[in-house]
Amino acid sequence: MGQAKLRSKQIAMLKQFDSIVNDFVAQRNKHNRYGGGIFRANNVRRSNTGRYNKCVSNADQYVSATVAPAFGWILVYNEYSNQVEIMAHMWNLDVKNDIMFDTTPFAGDIKHFAYVWDSDMFMYYNEHHDQLERTLPGSCYYDNNAFHKVIDMCPITGNVLASEKFDTMYIQDFNWNPEYVNPYDDVTEA
Repeated sequence: MGQAKLRSKQIAMLKQFDSIVNDFVAQRNKHNRYGGGIFRANNVRRSNTGRYNKCVSNADQYVSATVAPAFGWILVYNEYSNQVEIMAHMWNLDVKNDIMFDTTPFAGDIKHFAYVWDSDMFMYYNEHHDQLERTLPGSCYYDNNAFHKVIDMCPITGNVLASEKFDTMYIQDFNWNPEYVNPYDDVTEA
């Protein structure tokens, strides 16, 4: 593919980014199992003081009587694959000061990202944690006008080897016990 054509596709995907985020929120709300809130979390303060790729332990480090873990998703535009990657993520909510913050650093220079709060994920984890191998479900992505869940991934490069288009996006439809090892996921055991 020529550079001009590739750049044109990247610009088109970037223009769609907000609508992809909104569509993801709408699909998750449409398939909301527990009735909790699923919404775009604006104004999450980033400090990059935690450990890379360890969002669960980074968030747990701050949990207290006034700071709660926030379960949800981070949607990131990947210019190399020209896809929107969707990763389960944890950050924190300071309930006393009504501030959300994330200490987990990004890999590379990420410019286009969005947080999505998903209380359904938290409720599902609390109800099924004894049956789950992980605290967070596996990754998914948006490509060719559809959301896909990752079935298999290269443990070295993180490239998707196999995926499956979502029929529905109920929280239990996400891959909670993936057999692949994603080098970009925090694989803290449940």
